[in-house]
Amino acid sequence: MNLDRARRFMEGLRIRDLKTGNMVPFIYNKNQQKAFKIIHNLEERKKPIWVVILKSRRVGMSSMFDGLGFCHVMAKPNRDGLILAHLLSSSKKLFQVPTSLWKSLPMKPGAIPTASRITFPHPQGNSILEIATAGREDIARGGTLSFLHLSEAAMYEREGTFSGVLSSVHYSTENIVVVESTANGMVGRGKAFYDMWCDAEAGRSDFAPIFLTWLDDPDCVRDEQEAESAPVDDEEKELLRRGATLRQLAWRRFAVRTFCEGYIDRFHAEYPTTPQESFISTGLPAFDQDEIRKAERTCVKPIQTGILEFKDGKYTLVEDYRGPLFLWEEPIPGHCYYIGGDAARGIESGDFAAAVVWNGTTGHQAARMSSKIAPEYMAFVLNLLGRWFNDAMINLELTGNLGLGCQRALRDTYQYPNIYGWKGKDDRRIQPTKRNVLGWETTERTRALALQLYRESLRNGELVVKDKILVAQMSAASTEEGIRWQVKKGHDDILYSALIGWAARVQYPPPDVVNKGWNLLEQWDALLQQSQKPGSHYSFPLEDPEARSAEHIKGVLHPRSKEPRLLEGI
Repeated sequence: MNLDRARRFMEGLRIRDLKTGNMVPFIYNKNQQKAFKIIHNLEERKKPIWVVILKSRRVGMSSMFDGLGFCHVMAKPNRDGLILAHLLSSSKKLFQVPTSLWKSLPMKPGAIPTASRITFPHPQGNSILEIATAGREDIARGGTLSFLHLSEAAMYEREGTFSGVLSSVHYSTENIVVVESTANGMVGRGKAFYDMWCDAEAGRSDFAPIFLTWLDDPDCVRDEQEAESAPVDDEEKELLRRGATLRQLAWRRFAVRTFCEGYIDRFHAEYPTTPQESFISTGLPAFDQDEIRKAERTCVKPIQTGILEFKDGKYTLVEDYRGPLFLWEEPIPGHCYYIGGDAARGIESGDFAAAVVWNGTTGHQAARMSSKIAPEYMAFVLNLLGRWFNDAMINLELTGNLGLGCQRALRDTYQYPNIYGWKGKDDRRIQPTKRNVLGWETTERTRALALQLYRESLRNGELVVKDKILVAQMSAASTEEGIRWQVKKGHDDILYSALIGWAARVQYPPPDVVNKGWNLLEQWDALLQQSQKPGSHYSFPLEDPEARSAEHIKGVLHPRSKEPRLLEGI
């Protein structure tokens, strides 16, 4: 099926308009045009049209893709298409689109459609488009589908629905798979869809991610006089900065009050403006909304994506859109760089190895790498990456021995010159020789410390995030039991690499950088001891008045210097 021809064909047919009830030509709205552009790009690149869509309500994805499914099964023989809804009532509404298209055909092929099936006769074999609900146990098992639409997939109650149905579609340019939904959290029924979205957004699956916001829905407006007082909070300020109108802010206030019973988190889930705010974290978020929005504002597309090579004495980034390395800046002469790394086993079913590169001189994120590679190959990659970025300081997570193997190869095989050593007067791992132990050992204390150093620098503008995947993992992180944080669902490899890479920068700052993080380091043990007292639920403050006012001089050994350097903290 050719997408352009299918679209022109549907524009000559008629469907029921939801607002007026009249039969109108099938002309795409703004969000449908956005989604069509993405799948058209997949078609031009000869990639299978497999997409996962995170969306606001009422953007028309079901109508658009059920129309394309109608064209798909009608075009060729022996094609089976399935539309899967989470409720029986929803399935009836969804099937109105292909039924309306069938009725508006000038010549009616085949039998009259039933409530759940349309049959298209072909000499070589009939093609069928049918609809079912997700509660059925026999959905598509043993069959071979060429078109599959999972509607409101985050709402499916039966476990295994995703794996059972998707296994019936072969990954081919001849087949179409669409998984679309509003968000339904990160656990329970919404878990499978959340995981699928995260994998697609991070480039870890064959699905292309499509995000659709209510800001592109022309119906989401009201009288601007209802929002004359705008902006009344930081979120309205951010929406205005992004181009929202007063009419849209008026509708948002109305929707929160009317559709969401005053709960802003429910509005974010059903009418998101970013992917991150649509998934409501369990527990207490590790980052507050101001921090997430601040990180989102600085995210930009990488300047290059690919694989780093060293050949003939020269570093080259070989461009590959599916490559593991995402680059936001090339190494700047004279700047100091820091790399946080998290090793993995390198097996297909395991976690990802990851690395995040920070320009310590400017505070900007410079690069990110994520791939399922073994610790020995991770050392090879880090050696290339670190030497390219001006012999960057590399800080590896050691817990679980995977990092130890990677660090050993980095030190002994590649003789890398700048490996992080834990810096802290209280460190029990410092040997009798007074030499710092290499690498970052994760404990409850160091895990919480890395998070707080990162948050402090993000809030004061010292740290600048460029990567939307890093922001996605920040949004998924939640805190429990006082100072402990974790990402319960999905991955935290990129986030933790970013945290410990930045911690290295705080402990070993570049020359002439005022190191605000030392005050946090100085106070951390006292705060930890206080949190461990019976009945205490003390959480480390982001803004500590005493830390802000204290004058403190600390000797700092810069990674590229052999002499201590005095820096004044704030």
